[in-house]
Amino acid sequence: MTEQVELNSGPERFCINRWQPQLQRDYFIGRNRKGQWLWLYRTAEQRWFVQGIFS
Repeated sequence: MTEQVELNSGPERFCINRWQPQLQRDYFIGRNRKGQWLWLYRTAEQRWFVQGIFS
């Protein structure tokens, strides 16, 4: 599923092993059109995922 999200902060880059950049993730906090706050990440391949929803 895809939806439009407004990014409010980030990125914060986490890389488990600097010798394996494909494992790198950039984390963001964003808000969807329903007003829900989301914790999102983007992979090195530029794919986006929702890590969680804030209550």
